[in-house]
Amino acid sequence: MTRRVLIGRSVAQAGPLVEQVARAGITGIYQALLQVERFPPPPDFETRLDEAQAAVVTSTNAMAQLGAYTRRRFLPVLTVGDGTARIARKLGFGDVTSAQGDGAALLELCRQRLRPKHGKILYLRAREVAQDLAPALTADGYDVDAMIAYAADPVRQFRPPVERGLKQVSIEATVLFSPRGAANFVSLVRQAGVEYACAGMTLIAFSPAVAAAATNDMIWRLKLVAEKPTLPAVLAILEQWRDGKFAG
Repeated sequence: MTRRVLIGRSVAQAGPLVEQVARAGITGIYQALLQVERFPPPPDFETRLDEAQAAVVTSTNAMAQLGAYTRRRFLPVLTVGDGTARIARKLGFGDVTSAQGDGAALLELCRQRLRPKHGKILYLRAREVAQDLAPALTADGYDVDAMIAYAADPVRQFRPPVERGLKQVSIEATVLFSPRGAANFVSLVRQAGVEYACAGMTLIAFSPAVAAAATNDMIWRLKLVAEKPTLPAVLAILEQWRDGKFAG
């Protein structure tokens, strides 16, 4: 019997992880924890694009918005991770560099690749973010053009198959990807009254910040954190968990 894992993204949000999880012999149960509302581009977007030396994006949603806002693909794009970089290349952007990490890694990449005198940084972001890069970049002398491209608000309830699986304690692990998503997962667990399900599950967190948000007064059977905040690192830890490599 395959092991069942709750993936804290919708099938659409999970992207290549859906096929990779299935190929690993794991049954993925998908649950979006944040609902995305996309905003139209500002009227002067093309002018602001002309003034930018590069675009900095911290999520696949922000990258999708940049691709939708313009047909032009000349602008260098700096992304937080490989998943976002993959989306950028799929959308036709040719000059794409991934920080292969978190917000701190992306800040360091900006400092290495960009110069304050070469133009503005176009920073596409959500309405609410775990880490706002603009203050640190501004302090370094960059002219940051921050643009709120979308909102990611907490969903209000679990999908029925997810809640049923938690109540029946038939889900063995949960993968969470963002601090806000993890915090909402904890809220939804309490709302559904299934805290006992977490006590029997393994938490697999995308980063230490995600693990901290998911363990706020919540007991888990075992807590694991990906070596790097990347999908390959998550898949690697899932495969090790599947094979019983972790005690607890």
